[in-house]
Amino acid sequence: MSSIRCVLFDLGGVLIELDGPPVSPGDSQMSETEVWQNWLNSGAVREFESGRCNERSFAEKIIQEMGLDLTEDVFITQFGAWPKGLFPGAVELLLALQSKVQLACLSNTNELHWQRFSDEHDLPGFFEINLASFMTGHMKPDTVAFQHAIEVINQPPGDILFLDDNETNVLAARSNGLLAETCRGPEAAKQHLKRHGVL
Repeated sequence: MSSIRCVLFDLGGVLIELDGPPVSPGDSQMSETEVWQNWLNSGAVREFESGRCNERSFAEKIIQEMGLDLTEDVFITQFGAWPKGLFPGAVELLLALQSKVQLACLSNTNELHWQRFSDEHDLPGFFEINLASFMTGHMKPDTVAFQHAIEVINQPPGDILFLDDNETNVLAARSNGLLAETCRGPEAAKQHLKRHGVL
């Protein structure tokens, strides 16, 4: 019998399919690898996904930061559409887990995308606890994000299984005492959940 009492999901890359990098390399002078590196280290992204600026201010700052050949309106439209939708099997996986364990999500995300997935899929409704970075002000892989999650979930960290597509976040979760696995998509998540005895 599994000791896991809570499954803590990242959203993008695990349950939500993303359409390539957040900015098309064609809109900048950077390669896809450089786009990702700049995005992950961006002060504007951190500010927006920590809930400290609105989408208009974010668009202005990221266009300047990354030298994008886009207007603010075009960027906001493209960025809003970056997540393609839920992966096939995502809803079925969550429904299968609801009667077995506590479900929570820990996601670096922003109000624009959160509202879209609330409206289109009622995704927050599948979780007992929603820890979106723009609401909490805490972002992975910062220690405070995981410590806050442990406190809110109110379970021993070793009884929480965290699933994320980013190895850096997984290593940070483990350093805070959580069980954590790197996975992309619901099928990979399902394999980890079976291995840990949850399914």
